[in-house]
Amino acid sequence: MLAVLEDAIRTLLLAKRTGVPRKRLLRDLEWLQSSSHAEPFAFESICEVLGIDPDYLRGRLVRGTFVPARPARRGPRTSIRRSMPSGERACSVSY
Repeated sequence: MLAVLEDAIRTLLLAKRTGVPRKRLLRDLEWLQSSSHAEPFAFESICEVLGIDPDYLRGRLVRGTFVPARPARRGPRTSIRRSMPSGERACSVSY
C-alpha cells in the first residue's frame, strides 16, 4: 500500500519537472480527490491503514502539485576560440 501512495505522490509532485503524461496526472488527481473507502487501494483506505490524515496529505499534495520546474544548473558560459581554421583540425594528446 505504501508503494501505491508513494507512486502517486511522486507523479503529482514531479509532474512539471519530469513531463508526466496528462492522462496519468489526471487519473492520479482523481484518485487523490476520491473519498471512497470501497476499494482496498483507494486513497482514503491507504491513508487509514498507514495512519495518515487523508485531508492533510491531500491538501499538501494539491498545493505542491504544480511545482515550477527549476532551470538546469550550468556552469558559466565561456567563448571558445579556434586557433586554427575549421578545415585544419589537429589533435595532440599527451599522457
